[in-house]
Amino acid sequence: MTEVHYCDNCNDHEAEVKLAAPGGEIKFLCTSPECLMSAGMCPDCNIDLDVKVKDTGETVYSCSACSFEVTYKEMGQA
Repeated sequence: MTEVHYCDNCNDHEAEVKLAAPGGEIKFLCTSPECLMSAGMCPDCNIDLDVKVKDTGETVYSCSACSFEVTYKEMGQA
């Protein structure tokens, strides 16, 4: 029987993604866009987001594989 893990970010949903971080730490995430973005992953492609700072000082998270792009403020972290 498989052990059920809940999302480490929201604690509401069953985890569908298992991430291994440097140092051996394991994180479990659901596939909600907010939880994936909190882990720095594209919610469309599930790959690492690139972080860029525009000339205006605004931080932008974008995916190199698709057209996904969101600002720090839009992520609700500002």
